[in-house]
Amino acid sequence: PSAPTDLKALAPSKELSQQAALVKTETTQDKIEQAIEKLSSFNPTKTPNQLKILPNLGSLYAQKQQWNAAITAYKQAIAIDPEFAGVYRNLGRVLDRLGKAEEASQYWFKALSLEPERVTAQEHFQLGNTLLDQKRVSQAVTCYQRAIELKPDYAASYHQLGQILVQQGKLKKRSLFTVKQRLIILKMLILITYWVNYGQPKKTGKKLKNATNKL
Repeated sequence: PSAPTDLKALAPSKELSQQAALVKTETTQDKIEQAIEKLSSFNPTKTPNQLKILPNLGSLYAQKQQWNAAITAYKQAIAIDPEFAGVYRNLGRVLDRLGKAEEASQYWFKALSLEPERVTAQEHFQLGNTLLDQKRVSQAVTCYQRAIELKPDYAASYHQLGQILVQQGKLKKRSLFTVKQRLIILKMLILITYWVNYGQPKKTGKKLKNATNKL
């Protein structure tokens, strides 16, 4: 009878596995480089599919961590089509990677403005907090309101809107809210406080949604 096969002996060594992974990485990088070279050969202003070329080129540069080239490609794409939400998102990601949070938040805000339904209430809320920290109060208010549109019982968004409302009163600034909106915010804050203490009553969802639609 033949000797039993030593499965461990047949298994690739750790060194061979590392070499294989390195070759795979190098092959991937070579393909990215080739793709960049090919796309770069097109003149985007004279190419019918220019709007596809520039975002793809930007993403390839980002994979190579050639951040400045990626930013340039994305901004060129935006110049051609200012309504392309995906490009704003990608540009925001690159700027975040570079630690340019304030600039990145503006592109995130634009992306969310173009496609507010593609993100969650929490993402709108988090962007609102970022913008509020940057003193971009009007944009923050918009984010909180969008969060409430998606999730009418989003207590944290009402809290933030209430804080902004109070702060504006202290500073005697021109309000970002109409009288009607101010009343709705205050009413919702009182209602949410009641829920926290006594529990949410049944059959309030529809009324709350109708109220928040007026914000």
